[in-house]
Amino acid sequence: MAEVKKKEERTPARPWETINPFDTMREVINRMADTFFEPLARLAPSPLRQSSQGFVPCLDVIEEDDEVRVEMEVPGMTADDLSVTVGQDALIVRGEKKQEAAEGGAHRRERSYGVFRREILLPSEVDREKVKASFKNGVLVVHLPKSHEAAKKVAITIE
Repeated sequence: MAEVKKKEERTPARPWETINPFDTMREVINRMADTFFEPLARLAPSPLRQSSQGFVPCLDVIEEDDEVRVEMEVPGMTADDLSVTVGQDALIVRGEKKQEAAEGGAHRRERSYGVFRREILLPSEVDREKVKASFKNGVLVVHLPKSHEAAKKVAITIE
């Protein structure tokens, strides 16, 4: 049978015997790290920080030879909940993820809901007339063909 050690009580004469200096140092370092990084987190771009505003969908921007493709995860939404606009040098996706009414009381809520707007700066010029968007299984895919004018090489003249 294993012996159960009796926990020593801390007395005014021997307060250090029950204090673990490593635990104390770990608590101090964790507190310092929390307070140091908190202001930096507020300066981070909105997709990188935990949003208190609601739903912020994750996305990938992939540049290929002939197009830029944006893939955005929007689970629980339909194509009617989304709006896609192509600006001069950015793609703007707006939408709203609506919260479903739950029967009974919720014990825990971790999912995000609400209105969002993501503006994605495009890495190259695109032909705005040929942009296509598709939606399948909660993923929005926007195909932005590169503009042929942007791909032209400029000849350099030597003077």
